[in-house]
Amino acid sequence: MSSYGSVGDSEKAAGADIEEALGKAGFTGRHVFLLLTMAVAILADQMELEVGMLLGPELLCLWDLSALHEAMLTSSVYLGMCLGGVLWGSVSDRWGRKPTILAINLLGGSFALLSSYAPGPVTYFMCRMGAGFAIGGFHVCYTYATESVGSAYRARACFLLFISHFLGLFLGSTLAVFTIPVEGVGWRLYVALSSIPIFSVFLLVTMFCPESPRYLLISGKSEEALEVIQGYNRDRNKNVFLTKVDVSKRGSLGDLFGKFSRARIILTLAAAWLLMKFQNLGITLMFFENLANPHSSDCDLFVETYDEFEEKCHTLQEHDYIMNTIYSSSFLLAAVMSVICADTIGRRWTLISFSFISASCLGLLYFCMDSYKLTAVAILTKSFSMCSLMVMVLYVNELFPTYIRSVACGVGDCFSRLGLIASPFVAQFISKTHYPTAVTVYLILGYLLVVLVQSVKEETKNEPQIDCDKVEKEFVD
Repeated sequence: MSSYGSVGDSEKAAGADIEEALGKAGFTGRHVFLLLTMAVAILADQMELEVGMLLGPELLCLWDLSALHEAMLTSSVYLGMCLGGVLWGSVSDRWGRKPTILAINLLGGSFALLSSYAPGPVTYFMCRMGAGFAIGGFHVCYTYATESVGSAYRARACFLLFISHFLGLFLGSTLAVFTIPVEGVGWRLYVALSSIPIFSVFLLVTMFCPESPRYLLISGKSEEALEVIQGYNRDRNKNVFLTKVDVSKRGSLGDLFGKFSRARIILTLAAAWLLMKFQNLGITLMFFENLANPHSSDCDLFVETYDEFEEKCHTLQEHDYIMNTIYSSSFLLAAVMSVICADTIGRRWTLISFSFISASCLGLLYFCMDSYKLTAVAILTKSFSMCSLMVMVLYVNELFPTYIRSVACGVGDCFSRLGLIASPFVAQFISKTHYPTAVTVYLILGYLLVVLVQSVKEETKNEPQIDCDKVEKEFVD
């Protein structure tokens, strides 16, 4: 049986012909430009996520917040992302990848900029939630990237987007070093400047990016799909004719959950994705908590818990922001590991092995260490965790057919945001109440993640993407 059997045995052949056309086009400079544009979008997404994580300790002291309220502000953007994930996935499958990418960037940039003018925590919470609602659709950028290339180049295409996570974190951290410490307007300037990349993506996509050829094909626009493919490399696809394939019902949750085998896979992967995001954010937040905790290095063996509110109100200093900039190298390491391992041992085994290693590394957070050792441990743990997350995005985009691909990613992404909402309450609230309990929660759920990813048996390495359940032959020379 094909590795796609559980998603639909009739689907593999349906996508093979356009896969051949995309494969003939190769990987050209045109691909690189389009993918770099999507990479800027992911960079902007990462910078916006960095805003919430870096500003937590700052706003805690500025607005005299409790640890619970700090966690709520950090979670606001993730609550919005949870609400937007499925919606933008459905919009993408019904009306196209390009219009969706334009909408999420314009809306996200506007709310992000507005949050820099927030007079208090309530307004800030609402603006960040609005920005998160738009950012919840950024998974469409990965769908666009994987649909623009053949099977041999999908991991390479995603690698460019994976690198942008590192660049977004690096730029966000570097920007924080020079802006947040500025007295009076520092954090507002930081938030405003962080919104610039989102608006730049809107302009780049408007002027230079075509619609996804796979989406055009299932929309009955085979001639336009052919024009896009030929635009990648006209010499290799001169004599290609794409027969019309019109899937009128696209982006339906009913189609996604209509088959038991398909529903089982998406729910399992969504649960695993949730735990990945929970763990991934938790590593970062626990890193910041330990940097701000005066007891994290001044102890005998195990990290001690805060015992007074005054000790909880410690803003990050310039040295801490520099440590975070160094910490951003974990994303670069993860990007390199993900593309090498995904194409060597396969998507599934990469998910299993790296999830296990990252869960095991979390146990090191029990122990007392200086900021340099802490940064090294955080880089190691974050690298393996982020690698799993990157491969998960690639895996889901390869596993489901074009007409429900974005909504499948949206469901997974929506579930995963629940993990992002919950994680700050463990890292920023429970850790201040009883630090070992917070680490234990991350450790147990990390091993549960390994069990979940192991239960999904499908492998998508070098398999063609599929477009719809039953279509006629699409590719004629």
